[in-house]
Amino acid sequence: LIVANALSALFQLNILHYILSAVMNWGVILLIILCFVGIISWPIFYIIYISKLKPFAKIRKFNDFISIGIDFLTLNILLIVINIFTVVNGHAQNHWFLKIGFPTGLESVMYTISNLIIQANINSFGTDTAAAWAAFGKVDALFWMSISSFGIAITTFAGQNFGAKKISRIKQSAKQGFLITTTFTIILVIGVCVFANFLFSLFTDDQQVILIGAEVLLFIAPTYITFIPIEIFSGIIRGCGKTLIPTILTGGGVCLFRIVWLTTVVQKFHTIQMVCASYPISWIITSILFMFYYFYSSKRNFE
Repeated sequence: LIVANALSALFQLNILHYILSAVMNWGVILLIILCFVGIISWPIFYIIYISKLKPFAKIRKFNDFISIGIDFLTLNILLIVINIFTVVNGHAQNHWFLKIGFPTGLESVMYTISNLIIQANINSFGTDTAAAWAAFGKVDALFWMSISSFGIAITTFAGQNFGAKKISRIKQSAKQGFLITTTFTIILVIGVCVFANFLFSLFTDDQQVILIGAEVLLFIAPTYITFIPIEIFSGIIRGCGKTLIPTILTGGGVCLFRIVWLTTVVQKFHTIQMVCASYPISWIITSILFMFYYFYSSKRNFE
């Protein structure tokens, strides 16, 4: 199982894919081979692991095997197709992949690290808080899936108009993006706050867990609006082909700040509210950084 998980992690590292493809001619061939090895070896190791479990545990793990296996297989097939396309069409696009993909992948890694530290702090408050946080993550996903969709849309729109040299439309998209995203966020926040207890009751019957989860939701949800500038401005900047700046601003303002906050302030004031406060404070700081960069450096962005 350890080998299978290691292989899975290896193939899901887009950073490795872009680096090998861009730097080494044989890197693409190697990744194709590794993808096939992963497709073959992963189910073998997992089946061996399942065979050593008790009957009821086997059923549960088999369901995990099916769901994870579909995702794993799809990812590897996608990587194989990308690599074959790269071999057929040469390596002219590899440096572009590296330029765009590496900062985005690095940003994901930084988010993961900060979230691990947050989860460690949450676990220190006991099982009820940990369960409430897990349920909160499901409700919280409603916002993140939606805001990501708006971010992708504005990135695509900005990229198309940047290529067409229609800079005025890019600036107009920022205004429209803010209006649409803010309106949606306000409606969503009102909805989840009003029905907070009901939403958490879908995941648990424990009243203490529901109470803690609702408290966390009512603390964080109203501050979602402070994240909007990050999504809008980073989307526009990425659409204009500059992915490093959003990574630096997000990495410093969100990820690094949260790590510092959790290892200093939370250690002194050990409450769930102080852990939750790391979200809106980091969003406000990063939003200010993005607004400053966008308004005072827009000419450089749109050259």
